[in-house]
Amino acid sequence: MYLFGKTVMNRKIIAYVLVLAACCYYWFNRLFIEDYFYFFPDLVSYFFFRESFFDSLWKGNFPQWNPYNAFGHIALSFSHVPINQYSLFNIFFGVTKQSEFVFRILDFLMIQAAVIILCNYLKYPVFYGFLGALFYFQLSYVKYYYWCPFINNVYISIPLILLFSIKLFRENQPKKFVIALILVLNFSLLGTRVDYWFLTIMWFLFLYSIVWWMYREKMTVYTAIIYNIIILGSVVLCNLWQICPVHYYLAQSSRFSTKILVRILDFHWIREFVLSFYYSGMIKETVL
Repeated sequence: MYLFGKTVMNRKIIAYVLVLAACCYYWFNRLFIEDYFYFFPDLVSYFFFRESFFDSLWKGNFPQWNPYNAFGHIALSFSHVPINQYSLFNIFFGVTKQSEFVFRILDFLMIQAAVIILCNYLKYPVFYGFLGALFYFQLSYVKYYYWCPFINNVYISIPLILLFSIKLFRENQPKKFVIALILVLNFSLLGTRVDYWFLTIMWFLFLYSIVWWMYREKMTVYTAIIYNIIILGSVVLCNLWQICPVHYYLAQSSRFSTKILVRILDFHWIREFVLSFYYSGMIKETVL
């Protein structure tokens, strides 16, 4: 059996073995030693926050207070509403370490599936689709934060955003894929922290613009901008249920200030950034 054999079956077997090896490496060791909060000890407090949150929802109350953060804090001090595709399970069966671990496995499989679907649409062989999915997961940006449940929907959505952006400009069914992009972006914001909302939007704008440039002969810039506005506007409207409470709670905390725009436009940080390069050069000259 050759690694790059001509038969599809050989490449599928190799791909499945690679996925199985990755699963064993990332999961089984964690499962045996019961270290469900791999990489992030702070996830312990987040775990109890989610447990309290869904317990309140089960009782018919929207959580107002989180007793597990800094000796008590406003409930949404983690800057997001922890409601995602697993929330119904959490409401009826509670939040357990084992279920959280299983959810991370499901997140991994969805990340892999999203990349494989993208590669399949781009006519790459099955083997390269699985290999690309594993490489995508190996990115430090993905693997390091993968165990944080408030960002994984972003990782799942990025390949799908690229896929449906290509389909939007390549195929003659714009309404269908505009709706698909709206659904994917809504999924990416479920249970995601507010700072990752901006990350998702930045990825969407970047990929959307690149793909439009590749297929600009098929759609005018004005039409592309209109679709862009429709997509983003629909996503904002669909997520007002979590944007409003998050903004309300952040406005009362020290993490949010009306002076934030002034801080962004303040050039003091630029001066310090330039000086850091200057002094690093001086240090190198001294060493030499």
